[in-house]
Amino acid sequence: MKTRPSNLLKNHFTRLSRRIFWPNELSQFLSEHRREWGMPTVSIEELVKLLLQEKLVIRAEFTSNKYETIVRYVHGKHSSNELALSLQRDSFLSHGTALASYGMAAPENTVYVNREQSPKDRPDEITQAGMRRAFRNKQRQSKYIFSHSAVRYMLLSGKHTGRAGVTRTNTTLGETVDVTDKERTLCCFRLKALSSPRLSLHRPERFLYRFCTADSAEGHFWHFSPLKNQ
Repeated sequence: MKTRPSNLLKNHFTRLSRRIFWPNELSQFLSEHRREWGMPTVSIEELVKLLLQEKLVIRAEFTSNKYETIVRYVHGKHSSNELALSLQRDSFLSHGTALASYGMAAPENTVYVNREQSPKDRPDEITQAGMRRAFRNKQRQSKYIFSHSAVRYMLLSGKHTGRAGVTRTNTTLGETVDVTDKERTLCCFRLKALSSPRLSLHRPERFLYRFCTADSAEGHFWHFSPLKNQ
């Protein structure tokens, strides 16, 4: 006998403000509420199938040539930025996506989303010579890229800053998202101008936000602390 959704279940999802679930989160949500929907004996697997059949949720698959597919269950209206933030916990929008969220650039087909690494020991001082060597090195490019509905999602792994310069804001699209603030966002792009070997940073605070962690939208990260002149 085919299981039918109860009106209580439908009404619950109609009122539901949450838009995106990880698979384990959806299972837990269904387990917590199936009794109040009058469906205590229906398995979690059957409930998931039921939600998909009734289009109360949609299964979103993020595929990669190198990594295992990521699955999210989405409900109601959602944006590519919100989907991006669901791919990694404690993540935030950055680089070109952050610029677009402030209306300072046109949206791109790639969404950049960053999650900071765990704290690591680092040198107390960074010298002019060391900075020049770093900029001469070939930039690393993140290969942690997924695709869904013709949009690319680039997952970055920035240096630990304690989420300095990350804010929760309303974008020009009407979303509320975690994103680098304008100062940190602009800093990430300003760093490209610092790669000239003729540039001497005697007053780095004039050019750099103190916690700058990235120089490009392709995932090459450095940490800048006050520079020792040499």
